[in-house]
Amino acid sequence: MIRLNKFIAESGYCSRRKADELIAQGKILVNSVPTKELGTKIDQDVDEIRIKNGPKISLPKEKTTIILYKSKNYVCTKTDPNDNPSIYAMIPKGLQHLQPIGGFDRESEGLLLMTDDHDLKARLEHDRISREYQVTVRGKIDEKQLKTLQKGMYLRDNVAKFTSVKVISYNTKDERTLLEIISTDNKTQPIYDAFVVLKRPVKKLIRLVFGEYKLGSLNVGEFKIV
Repeated sequence: MIRLNKFIAESGYCSRRKADELIAQGKILVNSVPTKELGTKIDQDVDEIRIKNGPKISLPKEKTTIILYKSKNYVCTKTDPNDNPSIYAMIPKGLQHLQPIGGFDRESEGLLLMTDDHDLKARLEHDRISREYQVTVRGKIDEKQLKTLQKGMYLRDNVAKFTSVKVISYNTKDERTLLEIISTDNKTQPIYDAFVVLKRPVKKLIRLVFGEYKLGSLNVGEFKIV
């Protein structure tokens, strides 16, 4: 239960003092019935509150943001002309209205943010937000190639400019190099393109961090509300 004047104020319709004035004037309808009692309490989940000859009043919808561990080969759209599986098949029906934040290629996996908070989506997509990736490529990255990556590469369709590139390890048996790449680019495609130019194609790309959000201990296909 909540006081009627507080409910109206929290809805953003007006201040609590103005709400008291509207109640005293009989301009607030509770379940279609005017009330002038300033101390009136309502059940916000059951009672319908309206302004007389005006709109229905409700509290702002709480925003939802999740971190999803996106699987490789899943697309970030609801449908795909090539019949690739969609990320929406990985989340329950009640979260189908959420939208992914930022570009994330089908081949990529790891941390995918999804939200119905348009302000958050705009901020994370347009600001220079840091993203951390764990990237496995075919072959060994030598010092010259590493310096090229660290300096930045001008590609045919875009620029591959990274905040940081570090070699973590090289597996001699599998002939694979594991790297840590930090970038503020909204897309992952420049990473793939850069290694194609170096003839060291990406075999696996996992996003671990996006701004203040971390993948943590989530497993493939799992999600959590943040």
